[in-house]
Order: sequence, then structure tokens, then C-alpha cells
Amino acid sequence: MPRSLCPACDGAFSIPGKPQLGQKVTCPFCGEQLQVVWESPLELDWADYNEEQDLEEASEEDEEED
Repeated sequence: MPRSLCPACDGAFSIPGKPQLGQKVTCPFCGEQLQVVWESPLELDWADYNEEQDLEEASEEDEEED
């Protein structure tokens, strides 16, 4: 079984079977919802992570500062 680290709590855990890109998993240590973002080596990120949303929020904060 492939092992990975939770980006939230750094807990190492195994994912049964063959993980697929986009597959959602829950960290057994902290309960955080994660998803597979890289298969080999196995890498997880937050399931609700949205880079476009982060960029929009940063742009809005910059506008408010002006």
C-alpha cells in the first residue's frame, strides 16, 4: 500500500489499493479531507484547495489596500 503524509498534521498513513489522481481520502489522524495530487511518489493536498480562488482573494485584498 502506498504511504503519504498529511499536509495538515504530517501524519503518515497508507492508502489501500492503487490511488488515482483526484481520489479523496480522509486523514485518519486529524480527519482532514485530502485528495491525491500526484501518484508517484504519492502526494496529497487539501481536497478543497482551489488555486484560482486563492489568486482571486489575493487580488481582492490588494485592491482593498489601495
